Amino acid sequence: MNRDRTIGRCLGGLLVVAMVLSLLPVFVAPTPAEAAATTSLTVTKYDAHGNVLGTQTVDYLWMEANLPVQSDGAVRYYCQGPTFGATDVNTLWNPSEDVNVGTFDRYGSPKGTDVKDLCDLVGGATAGCTVRIKAADNFQKWFDYDDVYNPEPRQGKLVVTWYNSDWGGYVPDYGAGMRLVFYADTSTNPDSWHVFGDWDMHDTLPESRWHYYYDGNFWPSSSGLSVQMVSNIDIYEPNLISCDDSGNAKDSFVPGETAYVKGLGLAASTSYNLWVQTEPVVIIPGGTLLPGASGHEYLTDDPSGAQETITTDASGDFIPTAIWAVDLATATPTKYDIVADSQALGTIGKYEAKDFVDAPGWQGFRVASPSAPDAAFKADVVTGVAPLTVQFMDQSTENPTAWAWDFDNDGTVDSTTQHPSHTYNTPGAYAVKLAVTNPYGSDSEVKTSFIRVVGPPVAAFAADVVSGTAPLIVQFTDQSTGGPDTWAWDFNNDGTVDSTAKDPKHTYDAAGTYTVKLTATNLAGSDAEVKTDYITATVPTMALLWGPYITGTTTTATVVNVKTTLSTTVTVQYATEAEFTSSGTYNLSATDGTDAQLHHVALSGLDADTVYHYRIVYGTESSADFHLRTFPDSGPVNFVVLSDTQDQLPLFSQSERFKLVADSIAAQPDIAFVLIDGNLVNDASDLANWDRFFAAGRAMLANTTVYTALGNYEGNDALYYDIFGLPEYYSFDCGDAHFTVLDSNMNISAQTTWLDSDLDTSKAWKFVAFHHPLYTSDPNHFGGWANLRSAWEGLFQTHGVDAVWNGHMHAYERYLEDGIQYLVMGTGGAPLYPLGEEKYDGYQNSLENSLALAKATVDPAAETTTVEIIRVADVSADNAEVTTLYPQNTVFETVVIMQGQPAWDLNGDHVCNICDVVVMGLHWGETGDPGWIPEDVNNDGVIDMLDVKVIGLHWGETWEE
Repeated sequence: MNRDRTIGRCLGGLLVVAMVLSLLPVFVAPTPAEAAATTSLTVTKYDAHGNVLGTQTVDYLWMEANLPVQSDGAVRYYCQGPTFGATDVNTLWNPSEDVNVGTFDRYGSPKGTDVKDLCDLVGGATAGCTVRIKAADNFQKWFDYDDVYNPEPRQGKLVVTWYNSDWGGYVPDYGAGMRLVFYADTSTNPDSWHVFGDWDMHDTLPESRWHYYYDGNFWPSSSGLSVQMVSNIDIYEPNLISCDDSGNAKDSFVPGETAYVKGLGLAASTSYNLWVQTEPVVIIPGGTLLPGASGHEYLTDDPSGAQETITTDASGDFIPTAIWAVDLATATPTKYDIVADSQALGTIGKYEAKDFVDAPGWQGFRVASPSAPDAAFKADVVTGVAPLTVQFMDQSTENPTAWAWDFDNDGTVDSTTQHPSHTYNTPGAYAVKLAVTNPYGSDSEVKTSFIRVVGPPVAAFAADVVSGTAPLIVQFTDQSTGGPDTWAWDFNNDGTVDSTAKDPKHTYDAAGTYTVKLTATNLAGSDAEVKTDYITATVPTMALLWGPYITGTTTTATVVNVKTTLSTTVTVQYATEAEFTSSGTYNLSATDGTDAQLHHVALSGLDADTVYHYRIVYGTESSADFHLRTFPDSGPVNFVVLSDTQDQLPLFSQSERFKLVADSIAAQPDIAFVLIDGNLVNDASDLANWDRFFAAGRAMLANTTVYTALGNYEGNDALYYDIFGLPEYYSFDCGDAHFTVLDSNMNISAQTTWLDSDLDTSKAWKFVAFHHPLYTSDPNHFGGWANLRSAWEGLFQTHGVDAVWNGHMHAYERYLEDGIQYLVMGTGGAPLYPLGEEKYDGYQNSLENSLALAKATVDPAAETTTVEIIRVADVSADNAEVTTLYPQNTVFETVVIMQGQPAWDLNGDHVCNICDVVVMGLHWGETGDPGWIPEDVNNDGVIDMLDVKVIGLHWGETWEE
């Protein structure tokens, strides 16, 4: 089969770099590197002015052989993802590190090299230096000297990892390598994992280094600091500091006080530029100055080296009255006056000098224009027993002249002094408001639940379940009032404290009835609640926990899988539909011969394209009747594709989202199989995740074969392979179509060699599936995974692949590139995210905030594959609720993929003639300005026979398929 693929690609890009100076730094979640895993990196040290002091490039083999190796490739390290749905500061930062740890982003079990040891290759860093870790795709993060050289144990060493036993071994098979990993200790996580959590980030890194994930709200996320595909480590020395009139470093100044600037590390016989500004600007190491506002003039060294001058701008702003400069011959620091025209200097109370950091490696200060105050305050204590006396301290800036304190935020001013004290006599949580005023305006700050006055607590609690079969897992929830600080749980009231967590989880392994006691304590005292015979655990009964679910179907075989609540043997009884209809019995049976919970029973010697009825016999129990269908040798085939079926607890479970999609698929007639492109669950190593998956997908899985691809959440976990019995990458045939399933997480080079051979098949239709998309308009991954495009897209084109199915982006997207349809189906139940307004090349259509599936019908006779995007439900923008349920088979769009019709045969009549030209633009023989329409192939300004000859056939020639 010959196919003419027209290659059309618009090339372009826009790089926008914005550096925002604010009290709340905001960063975008990191974009996975659009390049292959790096195997070497370059370390460079710069002086204060961008001059290179030293550089060295080393690869991972040299690092392993010459520098201390960090960890052994067995210890697992974790970071923490966003705490979606948090309603207060504590849940937002999650100090207990029990939300989105491991399930969101796991570092695996790495080995690597300490960033400090790499910095030392070029002379190391000193106090005041900053270190930049940069990826091959220019994603970068900045760290201060202490973060690298004196890390707190909760943060751990900064390590560039080049090996990971969970993710492919050494780079480049370690697909995310070389990756920056925080080797945090186990002191905070309740499971004693090595977690660098959001609260660890809060407590160990300066605020300017915190990372936030943004989806309309700001969510702290330490995982965003993990730079992938590290290519560069850069060290920057500081340049200028603010100081007093003796040259001593000074962080802040009062109104009217003279501020000075002092150079650090300035070399002799070297010219320097000094930048001092009246508005915030960004100074880039190496000398580029980006002003924050127009109309400002900046200081530069006077050629004579004698004196600096400055001219104020139209608003009358001025800069400090003196600087420290360095004699270029002797390197001796000298203080010089600055002359400021038309401005009376030293006006007390009107101007204030402030210290601030322009950019990493550069320090300076500015003089603020007259402005309204910025309210801020603190207290000496925020928690205590009634009566509680609190000393408040005003921390407002811009010199307020009046203060109004409202100690319980009830609208009444309680004090007008600057630093008042107040006594709280009644237990409760109090909001405090401070309003401040100066001649230029007013401002206020309200701290909600800032002061907590406690009385004795009243203990109370509840459990999510109070009865069930052993082992029974019970989630307890503290409901105590009075604000307890500590909790002591005795899950069987035997006098031994079993947990001190606020909301613990406990497993009752043995059958019995249990009394539970909670003792709640705070500064004012303790209280206990005892619930007698509260939890009842019973002897477990035999039941099907998972499935049945069908895998590995071919024309003559399949595998029926189940997991039972207790270990037992399992038999599958089955019969053809004709036999079952006539006799009502199952005349065939098979077993895997094991006494276990998880069973994989192979059925062989089956007839092609045949419906079989079957049931599961386990212990003394038997299941309802189910059915399956073997694959046809040829002819029409229906199949379904979806991806990303995981849930987002506690916001929603798979039974609330994935089940809607699975039930819609179960209602589809004659589906040969369902292909799920990865991220089936949040954590493939957690059985509870799989319990939810199989419960939600029960109706679909029992009667339809499922094939799966590895997503990033499967993590190459052994449990995934145990469940589905599939290799890392594989292929199968169904009818006239060939399906190739790849692993886009790792081992790319090995798969590429295999893929070239696998696609060399005589099957008329070829489809490829894997998790990470080659094309997407998601703003955090814009363009898709370039390393996968580089490795595989050429093979797709060479071997005539018809469509590529992906997931990972939680929306539906479709792209057409070089005749291949690329369909992203991350709509299987995971949280849904918006796409960017800018669309990547090849974009055709998309659907956001909707649960959906793709139903494809291969029709060999018509030489078409028809893909229907079926809309199941809409979800609110905050992912909190399902807003619309659609009738079965509500089609969003239909895409027809055709075979056998050349691109030039525009009307499909198998002849090259005038009908194929008229539809292109001009009619036959019409003229226009040369080059004004793309259909004028030879650019002579007329549509005629010459524009047809270069397309393929000559005029009037016919062709056969």
